[in-house]
Amino acid sequence: MQPVRRQRVPQQLGFGDQFAEWLIHRCPFTTLTLLSLVVIASAVTFDRPWLLVSGAMLADLTLSVVRRTRRRPVRTRVAA
Repeated sequence: MQPVRRQRVPQQLGFGDQFAEWLIHRCPFTTLTLLSLVVIASAVTFDRPWLLVSGAMLADLTLSVVRRTRRRPVRTRVAA
């Protein structure tokens, strides 16, 4: 017999958490790149970090376009 699980109290996300979720959902490559640069900034130096960030932005833009084209348009039926 399994032990009874505690009921979890639903926690509301704060503004920072909501913003992070939005960033991860909308522009994952740029978010990952910026967070990686923050974490490894002291260990590695980049001469031109904007090239890396702009590449990630281009990847996010490409992903956004691909997502938009893969969505099927909603067709409305006309009553005859």
